[in-house]
Amino acid sequence: MEPSGTPISKKLALSAAVLVGIAAVALIYYRLGRSTYESHRRQQEAFGKDISEIQAVDPKLIRYRQIEQIPTGFAAPTAIAIDAKGRLVVGGDKAVKILDRGGAISIPVGAEPTCLAGDEDGNIYIGLSDHIEVFSAEGKRTAAWPSPGQRTDITSIAACDDDVFIADVGHARVLRYDRSGKLASAEQFKPIEGITIFSRHLDVAIAPDRVLWVSDPGRHQLKPFKRTGQPARGAWGVGGKKLENFAGCCNPSDFAILPTGSIVTSEKGAARVKVYSIDGQFECVVADTTVLGHTLESADLATDADGRVYVLDTATKCVRVFERKEDGR
Repeated sequence: MEPSGTPISKKLALSAAVLVGIAAVALIYYRLGRSTYESHRRQQEAFGKDISEIQAVDPKLIRYRQIEQIPTGFAAPTAIAIDAKGRLVVGGDKAVKILDRGGAISIPVGAEPTCLAGDEDGNIYIGLSDHIEVFSAEGKRTAAWPSPGQRTDITSIAACDDDVFIADVGHARVLRYDRSGKLASAEQFKPIEGITIFSRHLDVAIAPDRVLWVSDPGRHQLKPFKRTGQPARGAWGVGGKKLENFAGCCNPSDFAILPTGSIVTSEKGAARVKVYSIDGQFECVVADTTVLGHTLESADLATDADGRVYVLDTATKCVRVFERKEDGR
């Protein structure tokens, strides 16, 4: 006969094994998290050592001029976009404003807008962290899409034709929807993987050739994808203090695409907005600290059909509008 104490001993041994397993898994996650934290910290320290060098820009390379400064009226503006009518759309203070020369349409929303986009039909998409709400050009809500899941944190929207792409920094992924709010099936589109994120920055935009561009801020890159999810032409971007590179940690923080296909970028910490060709060749500077000041925050960007660049300046709570100088110099 088996001794009466044996079953208890087996249970204790099993419990100990389970605890050891849990501790081992916890240690792995701790080390991974610590490694990510240390990498982030080292990047931040390297950036902070010589910020004056990073911010210095040769005036000859600044080929845009500011033509307007539009007050947002928000205490804490968060996002901008240009809609199908060429109107400026601004989010902040749990509201969205559609601005044009004739006045403003104000849209109250239930949470802080994190990102904005418009489509060809005049619809306006508002990111509210965990879900999307859709409004007409007149400011009437037409739909509220369900959240794609827990830990969702939507930071960017891009709409083109029948597709709406959502950047979800909470899962370091991009999701594809149709205009009705239906998520594409796994066979049609897989969330984009391999993106490195150390802070709350993940941006998407669609180029004139219908290629989807996605930021990879942890690697200082922009990556092109077909709209079905497969990689397109080569990714580009290099971290470093040179003007043509992306400085510090998690940059470029934001980007937008011009009608020519060139890409406009902004960097948190460096207070500079630059233009690159579609294949990553540095072209020029839109604005530096002489206009933007010495800010450590990121700057949301938008472009219009005439090639103007819109920069959200959260320090002055305004939107700065830039156009290319006539001689391009």
